[in-house]
Amino acid sequence: MPFLPVFFIVIGVLFAIFLWMLKKITRRDEIWRSLNMRLFLVRLPKEASREEMTREKIHERISVMENVYASLALVHDTWWNTFSYGKPVFALEITTPHIGEEISFYTAVPKRFQDSFEKIIHANYPHASVSHVKDYNIFNPAGKSVVSEITQRRPFAFPVKVYRDIPGDPLRAITNGFSKLQ
Repeated sequence: MPFLPVFFIVIGVLFAIFLWMLKKITRRDEIWRSLNMRLFLVRLPKEASREEMTREKIHERISVMENVYASLALVHDTWWNTFSYGKPVFALEITTPHIGEEISFYTAVPKRFQDSFEKIIHANYPHASVSHVKDYNIFNPAGKSVVSEITQRRPFAFPVKVYRDIPGDPLRAITNGFSKLQ
């Protein structure tokens, strides 16, 4: 009978050592994963007409980006990498670089998924231009930088608002604010 408790203790110790080693490997590789990303500039063609769009048209255009998000969520890695590090990470950024005042859309993508990312963008936005770029600098050497943080009052499970409940284009308000920055 003393064999059974010793067996479970040995299994428990081996499992604890495995978890400790996995945590060490994961921490080390987090830096490697963040440095192993490609930065893409995504440009969409300007619209010819500046007429006011209907609510349905706005929702239709937003739902295209919803498809992009859903497709990015379906991108998967090998089972071991997913177990060790989690799902692949994609960073989507709206920026105003210090050179010029045009708003730019950047995406950081793991190098091994860059082809998948380009296919996803072109499948949803056939006329989009996706180009690999070097890192950009958002800081103006002669300017100042200001940071703020927005937090929710209610738990995160309650959405701020979904796009179907918003009468206009929610991104327009954000990009208008960006375009007024100097």
